[in-house]
Amino acid sequence: MSENSSPPEWLRTALLERIVAGRARGEATDISQLLQEFPDAAGLIHEELDRLNEAEWGQGRSIGPFLILDRLGEGGFGTVFRAQDSRLHREVALKVLTDPGTQGDASRRRFQREAEIAGSLDDPAICPIFETGITDNDQPWIAMRLIEGMSLAQRIAKERAGALPRRPLEVQCRYFEAAATALHRAHEKGVVHRDLKPANLMLTPLGLPVILDFGLARRESQERVTQSFEALGTLPYSSPEQMEPGRAVDPRTDIYALGATLFESVSSERPFAGLGVEGLMRTIREDPPRSLSSIDPGLPRDLIAVVEKCLEKRPAQRYATAAELAQELGRIAGGEPVLARRISRLKRWGRTMRRRPQTTALILMSSLMLVAAGGVGVWIKLRLPLIRSARAAILAESRADTLRDAWLALGGWRPAEALAAFTAIADESASDDEALAGRILSLGRLDREADALAELDGLPLARSAEPLLRALRAVTLRDLGRNAEAQAIVTELRGTTAPMALHVLGLDAHRRGDEGDAMAYTEAADYFDRAALLVERARPLHHFERARSAAMTGDAQRTQDAAGALVQLWPRSSHARFFAGFARHGGGDPAGAAREYREALAIEPGLMMARVGLGAALIDVGDTEGGIHVYEEILALDPKDATAHVNCGLAHLRLGHSELALTHYRLGLEVDPGFTEIRLRLARLLRSLDRRQESVTELTRVVEETPSDGSAWLDLAELRLELDDEAGAESALETAQSLFAGDVPEALRARLLRIEREFE
Repeated sequence: MSENSSPPEWLRTALLERIVAGRARGEATDISQLLQEFPDAAGLIHEELDRLNEAEWGQGRSIGPFLILDRLGEGGFGTVFRAQDSRLHREVALKVLTDPGTQGDASRRRFQREAEIAGSLDDPAICPIFETGITDNDQPWIAMRLIEGMSLAQRIAKERAGALPRRPLEVQCRYFEAAATALHRAHEKGVVHRDLKPANLMLTPLGLPVILDFGLARRESQERVTQSFEALGTLPYSSPEQMEPGRAVDPRTDIYALGATLFESVSSERPFAGLGVEGLMRTIREDPPRSLSSIDPGLPRDLIAVVEKCLEKRPAQRYATAAELAQELGRIAGGEPVLARRISRLKRWGRTMRRRPQTTALILMSSLMLVAAGGVGVWIKLRLPLIRSARAAILAESRADTLRDAWLALGGWRPAEALAAFTAIADESASDDEALAGRILSLGRLDREADALAELDGLPLARSAEPLLRALRAVTLRDLGRNAEAQAIVTELRGTTAPMALHVLGLDAHRRGDEGDAMAYTEAADYFDRAALLVERARPLHHFERARSAAMTGDAQRTQDAAGALVQLWPRSSHARFFAGFARHGGGDPAGAAREYREALAIEPGLMMARVGLGAALIDVGDTEGGIHVYEEILALDPKDATAHVNCGLAHLRLGHSELALTHYRLGLEVDPGFTEIRLRLARLLRSLDRRQESVTELTRVVEETPSDGSAWLDLAELRLELDDEAGAESALETAQSLFAGDVPEALRARLLRIEREFE
């Protein structure tokens, strides 16, 4: 390079990546090593080091409302600091463009693009942007959520050095499944990251991924590579198409990078090696990745097949979407077969042939002659039954997964989601009784009982006597308030041996338990026990509900039996572990519940209901601070989780933090104004703090939203008495008395008598 010529931008970028990566690892910059790696760039090395050193920032410096506490690292041409927001009293990650001279306007554009794109992606697995600004020295900054934990690059480095054990394969697959799912959601919004790598994936203390650094990201509508190295991202994880100027880049580029990152995570090795930048680029473009099986012979064939598919040279041969990749990783984690297949020797030979056509021309001619003789037709004919069988197995597996997710959605009070899934299966197979049952129950949860009854009435008359349809009719009639008719059908069906009918009757009984009939939980557990015993093969559906009802009976042995069956039958199922934890928790064993919840999270880190359960279990064993930490982690990932807000509020209340509890209750109501339980707790807390008028306002909302809640009416009566509003108190008391109709729950009798005496 002559003294008067400007260094190419790719060289400047490569040099900066090398310096910044070293600093991120806490290493001092070795100038002699840099000169060996970039022998023609001595002047550039000293120039860029001067820029970086001049831009060093110190502890105690303020940027707008943020006070810098310490430096976290570097990346994306910026330095990231831990900072304190003086207004909201929270810590944030503050990213500052501390080397604004580098690449001039290009760096600023990249920095601004990161803020705009990441700020538009509302996803718990993508680091959210809080705000942006410019310092007095004209340096742009971005304030974002502070992600506790370590980067995947740091974790891999520690595993490689033996400082930490390698994470179990199931855990890694669940981690990458969650990352791929988040990536797919970004792709659905038209965003391609273009620089996925271990350093841009955080690993939170709870094992969840968070994607960082959207500085190279592009909207697909804007996507076309015009500047080779800026578009290239980080070379070891860059796809072949990123190295071709003018080549369009799409979501499959991110799938390639995630595959390269997965390769390194499970093996501690990178998929490609080459001497220097040009050598590595040539290897990525032309050569197959290193063999995972030779690096670690113990890796499953299915995992190797998935990684190989991600790393295909041609984008069309990779997974079409990140969602498909996530599904495959979920199958591996669940011990199920994947759809991808390892690249055969024949295919490898074919790809080698394309790179070296002259060497293999004669062999190709011989192969074509053999095919012409009818070899392909014979092969297809012989394999056709196997192909059909495989297709049927895939469809059955897909149906089972959809049904499982639909029942979980229904049990989690997401009836609209459940209805859509059940309807999709019913549309494919009108004779699918399980889908029909789910659809009818979902309609009932959506207050569409009349539609459910009309659908049952529209079925062929010959089917009307079937136990399942009779059970569904009973549930629907009960939803319509026709209890006598419903109970007559239930009595008639008590001796049925149809597992799905028993399951529906169990759901009906469990709901009666939720509505105040405590003995109905035992009835529900009996139904689910019978369904689980009579079904041809064990079904998670029956056992999940069996554990849920057993936990409510107060029968410790029954609860432990239900939990033990789940773990024995499906030890690698996150949902089985969750329901086992739920059962143990309800059976008075919060420590055992916490173990099961942790097992569920080890299998599927993104299973939020297991995190919620873990927080509650920790609180119940006396680790209230630990429970709060779990709930705060949930809220950091999803600030709109109303259940986490109410549970976090309850935990703070145990520690005497009344104001924090109030804050969480109010935040929960902002997210879900119809969450009556939160409003009732808020009203009671306000009353305990002598903020009675505010409490009256909230209680009035509660009884308006749930006019059949006698306990809330009693609260309102007591409160109005305290405010000397005798007329209002008497009216509320009369409503409560009419609701109880002489059958007052034991826990409320003393309160009712005390209020009645006030009016004597």
